[in-house]
Amino acid sequence: MERFGLENGILSNVVEDIYTVIAAETPEDQLFPGTVYELEETYCSNTVQFDEPTGFEKASMSQWETHPCFQRTRIEAYIGVPVNVKGRVYGTLNFSSSKPRDRKFTPADKEFLK
Repeated sequence: MERFGLENGILSNVVEDIYTVIAAETPEDQLFPGTVYELEETYCSNTVQFDEPTGFEKASMSQWETHPCFQRTRIEAYIGVPVNVKGRVYGTLNFSSSKPRDRKFTPADKEFLK
């Protein structure tokens, strides 16, 4: 969270279309382990499709503005990567913030996340 300047850090498990929070660090402990969402309602629905980190700095000024996650949460900045265990996607590690990020994610940021 400190590296990216984002207020939330989440480790998730994804099984089929279900996203489950495994661990979370959020302001005022707003998100708890065991919280379940439909995968399509999370930005991670895109993240699990790629081997590389996925991210954006300001959802409201991009194509992410129409994503169900933005519509529900107003999370502006996000970077996430799939977590693979034994060659299969286990879930995601992601960082996010309700405030836009003032600088672009760099290749070094993405490499650090991997």
